[in-house]
This record gives sequence, C-alpha cells and structure tokens, in this order.
Amino acid sequence: LTQIADALEAERANTEKFRRQLTDLLHANDSSLLVERIQKGTAYYKPLIFEYIKTLLQHLEVVRQGKRVKTYVNDLTELDQALHKKWEEIDKAASLTEGILNGKETVDFDLNKNQRIEERKALLREINAIVEKEGMPTKKKKPRKERAPGSKRVKSKGEDARSTFDITLDLVNSGMTVEQIAQERGLVVGTIESHLAKAVAAGSLSIFKFMTEETVMEIIDALRQLPEGATSKDLYEKLKGKFGYGPLRAVMAYSKMV
Repeated sequence: LTQIADALEAERANTEKFRRQLTDLLHANDSSLLVERIQKGTAYYKPLIFEYIKTLLQHLEVVRQGKRVKTYVNDLTELDQALHKKWEEIDKAASLTEGILNGKETVDFDLNKNQRIEERKALLREINAIVEKEGMPTKKKKPRKERAPGSKRVKSKGEDARSTFDITLDLVNSGMTVEQIAQERGLVVGTIESHLAKAVAAGSLSIFKFMTEETVMEIIDALRQLPEGATSKDLYEKLKGKFGYGPLRAVMAYSKMV
C-alpha cells in the first residue's frame, strides 16, 4: 500500500499541471485540442492505474491465504473498487467528452466495458499464476464425503433447533459450493443463494466465500451503469439473465457496504 501511495503522490504535480491545461482549453473553447489532450491523458493514466490495481490485487490474493484477515481484506477490496472506478472513469473520459461536444444524447460505452472486463479477467489469471508459482496456492475447497446413493443425510445434534439460514452459512464456511449445499440439503440452488445474499447483507459472510472477485466486479460494473434505486430485476435485465437473482442481490448488498 505504501508503494501505491508513493506512486500516486509522485504523479500529483504532473496531474495538476495536466488538469490546468484541460481547464484552459475548455475556457478557450478549443474542442479539437481538448479531445486530443484527453485522449493522450487516457493513454497515459489508464495503464498507470491498471498497474496500481495489479499491485493491489496481487497483495490481496496473498493476504487472503492468512487467518483473521477479514477486515483487512474488506479494506483492500474497497480500495480496489475505488481504483477500478477511477480506471473506468478515465477510460470513458474521451468518449464522453466527444459525445457532449458533438451534441449526442447517448454515448455507447459497451466496447470499452467489455474490453475492461477482459483485461481484468486476464489480470486475475496472471495473479493467480504468480501466487501459485511463489508457493502460496489459492485456497482450495475441502472435498466432502460422499454418501451412498439413496441414503439421507443424518442431521447433527441440535440441527433442528437451528435455522435453515444458519445451516447454509455453516456449510458454505466449510468450503462447499452452492450446488453441493443444495444437493446436501435437498433444496433448490435459488434458495441457497437467497440465504447467502441475506448473510452478505447482514455482514455475517464474505461474498468471496461463494463468488469470485471477477464475477462480483462484473456485476458491480453493470450496477454502476444503472440509475440510483435500480432493482435486482433491472440488474438482471441489464446483464441479460447471465446471473441469477441470488448472486445479484448478494452483490447489491455488498456494494452498499463498501
């Protein structure tokens, strides 16, 4: 984090100078040069921010292997989202400026968005490979003991007295996937996902216990493009049904906490 903070601080003077240049061009009504300078700024700042994100995510992936790091991981994730948001804003700046100057009512950001998603996916794959190469493999789920076909799960002592929500929470914390929990409990996947969304909203479960960071960020990116007060149905339609309502509600709850 110190490395990132120092690097950002080193850019302060240069960035203030660049900002003044943009302001002067705006006041001079020099549209063509303004767009040109913003495009050059995008070419400079976008990869710069991306490198900071890479440094942060690599640190985050290593930290996740430790114990009692929940609060720190949440803080790092919040910082990641702030950097990602700035990276997104820089990526949109030139297109938005050109759209405003040309009197466009709407600007299509889909191409930029899809490119950012692919770049982040590639980055996460690269980081996982680096972490594994350094001898700190990412956490793997513990294999669960298989039951004989047709047999029923024997309830543990005191399970009847506990809520179905608590049971799901225990199982996901044990390393089981959503599908495994649904099979184990004889419930549909949607029910299990609703339990997990409720746990995230209550602050009793990290969303990264059952969703990848890649998926979470993809949904958050779509959510940011919707107007304030958007519903899970709006988000579902925005993503064209790619994810179920359970994961969407979990991410929506998570986004309010960071």
